[in-house]
Amino acid sequence: MEGSRRSIVRDPEWRPSLGVNPSTFRMSDLLLYAFEDNPDLLNPLGPTPS
Repeated sequence: MEGSRRSIVRDPEWRPSLGVNPSTFRMSDLLLYAFEDNPDLLNPLGPTPS
């Protein structure tokens, strides 16, 4: 990322937009995005009980 001329690392104005609000971004936000906002897909032990 640092070697790319177009990387978000080089843009001081870039901020993540996946968090619960504009000032908070957690790794879990990124993982949930990657797994279609479905926490059950993230759980290696299977779905959480309801």
